[in-house]
Amino acid sequence: MNKVSKKNIEIFGKVLMYIGETIEKNPKEFQTLINKLDKEENRKNTPVRKQEIQQMNVYKLVKEKNRNDVFNELMEYKTEELRYIIKEYSLESTRLRKKEKLCYFIIDQIEAKQIDVFLNHKRVED
Repeated sequence: MNKVSKKNIEIFGKVLMYIGETIEKNPKEFQTLINKLDKEENRKNTPVRKQEIQQMNVYKLVKEKNRNDVFNELMEYKTEELRYIIKEYSLESTRLRKKEKLCYFIIDQIEAKQIDVFLNHKRVED
């Protein structure tokens, strides 16, 4: 580690004083920020709801509800859970990272799998 000079300590002290003054002036905003960070940390630490996802029938969900309702239901899941849905239902792999895009991707993939490509196919007798 490099040596810490007296000037570095003075600058760091000024930064700490500024942070302290800001907290004294706006304690509610600081508390809101801490609560927000705490909620995000708790959300990251919660495990993926594998049981719920395995019991959920995404095909039925997409078939029975309109696109917006399905989107709203999928938005309740975390990004890791949406990725688990993609894996669990053997959908195409994706590099998408945003929650909204993952939701639309899942809906599009499920809708594409529900189209019966053999609907007008004539059966050839042996």
